[in-house]
Order: sequence, then C-alpha cells, then structure tokens
Amino acid sequence: MPVVGSARFQGAGAASIVGGSPEIILANATSVYEVEANVNFATGTFTGQATNFQSTQPGITFSGSIPVTGSISGSGFNGSFNGSLGQQGTTVNYSGSVNGNFVGDNANGMVGTGIGVQSAPGFISQPVFNYWGAERQ
Repeated sequence: MPVVGSARFQGAGAASIVGGSPEIILANATSVYEVEANVNFATGTFTGQATNFQSTQPGITFSGSIPVTGSISGSGFNGSFNGSLGQQGTTVNYSGSVNGNFVGDNANGMVGTGIGVQSAPGFISQPVFNYWGAERQ
C-alpha cells in the first residue's frame, strides 16, 4: 500500500433499493454510473464523484453528479456522499457512507460499497445501496 504520492481511479458502480451482498445489489440495480476518485496517499484522503447516471428502467433519466470524500486507513477507506440528482423534473437528494478496500499490487484498484438514503419533496425516503469498483489510471 503506497504511503506517498497520489493517483486517479476510474470505474463504474450500481445502485439499488434492495440491499445485501454485492451480487444482490448488482442483480437488482435501478441505476448504473461512472466513478472517479483522486487519492492522496500521503495525506490519507480522497475526493471523487459518481456521475453519468443511467437508469436500468426505460424512460427514466438523471442529471448531475454526487460528490464523495473520505479517508484512508491501512488498505481500507471510508467516507461519505451528499448531493442531488435531477430525475424526471424532480430533485432527488442522496446522502450516506461508503467504505471499501484498495486491491491489487500497489493499490491498483478500489472496491467499495455504500449505504444511504434518497429523498425528494413529496416522496417517502428510502434506502439506497451501492457497489462499485475503480482502476488506477
């Protein structure tokens, strides 16, 4: 695990309102998205975002991105996300936590999960579960 320098990671993720193992999240995904993270190994921090959300259901569109920030401890990381997406003319708010691990030689990948809440005015808040992976660029 590096302790100096920085790296950029890019990958993909999936979100679901059904939680459980990564396999369950992927099998019940309601959206997929791109992930990017900028990791500073020297300071033990990372920032990033989930963007380019695509619905797995016909006719549903998203706009915007959700920022993520966090810290590194050993080969693991944890952090939080808090942002909004436009969805069919409504603003949907998302907030929660992420955690995971760096994998491979010299931390060549990141794999993580997230759990949070999605809410919008006039709608019942519901949990949202995420699973994602990213490769060092």
